[in-house]
Amino acid sequence: TNAVLDPCFFFPTFYSMKEALSRGEFRVSRDVVRTALSKYAANYRQDWLNSWSVWLPGHCVTYQLAPRWRMTWVAVVSFGYVCLLSMTRGAIKPPQAAVSSDP
Repeated sequence: TNAVLDPCFFFPTFYSMKEALSRGEFRVSRDVVRTALSKYAANYRQDWLNSWSVWLPGHCVTYQLAPRWRMTWVAVVSFGYVCLLSMTRGAIKPPQAAVSSDP
């Protein structure tokens, strides 16, 4: 499911919320979504590879575990995935300051 849901739903929502919060807006407008989706378009290959490289093997291991360990395993993999996502897409760039030509 992550192979389909992440690209179609998770990442567009993630980029839209990140863009809105980095602007200090607490609502998602058309401009925010447009900017967010352009950033997603620039990064989608790496985002998809990161997602698939974590979740495809992670789910293969999940179904090999005893049922009582599955929830713990998925929580650990989820935490690792959030750390990876934070390292690759969590930086908020400060606004560009006006460059002064005065010496």
